[in-house]
Amino acid sequence: MPMIGTKVISMKKIITVIALAAALCFTAKAQYSVGAGYLNQVTKTNVSNSSSSSSADGLYVGVDAAYNLGAGFSVAPGLYYSYLGSKSGSDLLKGKTDAHYLSIPVNAMFSFPIADVFRVFAFAGPQFNIGLSSKTTLDAAGLVQTTVDNYGEDALLKRFDLGINLGLGFDVAELVRIKFAYQFGLLDIDTLDNSKTNCNYLSVGAAFLF
Repeated sequence: MPMIGTKVISMKKIITVIALAAALCFTAKAQYSVGAGYLNQVTKTNVSNSSSSSSADGLYVGVDAAYNLGAGFSVAPGLYYSYLGSKSGSDLLKGKTDAHYLSIPVNAMFSFPIADVFRVFAFAGPQFNIGLSSKTTLDAAGLVQTTVDNYGEDALLKRFDLGINLGLGFDVAELVRIKFAYQFGLLDIDTLDNSKTNCNYLSVGAAFLF
C-alpha cells in the first residue's frame, strides 16, 4: 500500500508539471511575423571517393509566432513555403530543375535590446523540410525534351529532410525584422545506395511584426 501511494503522488507531480508547462505555452504572449526573403541551396553529393556540389536560388515566404518565455528567451515555431530553381548541363544537354518545399522550423530565440527601438536576437533549432514537388526538364540540343519527376515512381530524391538552423537578426521599433540564417542538412536525401546527398541553405529575409 505505501508503494502504491508513492506512485500516485509521483503521478500527480508529473501531471502537475505537464499542466504547468502547457499553461505556460498557451498563456505566453506571442509575437507574430510575416516575411519573405532570398534562399540559396547548396547540394553536396558524395559517390565512392568523389564529390560534387550544385547550387539553386529561390525565395521563401511564411509566418512564425514567437512565444515569450521571459528573460529574453522565446520559442518560435513557423510555417514557410519556398521555391528553388537551378540550371545545369551544356549546349548538347541542358537541365532545369524547379522545386517547391514546405518547411516547419522550431527555433529557440534569445533577444536583448541595445537601444530604445533596436533589438538584436540569435536563434537555433530544428527545421523539418517536406518536398512538395521537384521536376527536372532535360533538353537535348533543342530536339528532344523530357521531364523527370524527382519524387515520382522511380524517385531520385526523398521528400523529407531535417536540418539545424543557426541565425542572427534584429528588430526595428517592434515593426520590422531582418534576419540571416544558415541551415545544416542532417539527412541523406538521395535514394541511391552508392551515393549520399545533403542540402544546406542560406537565407536572408525581412518580416513585419504584429
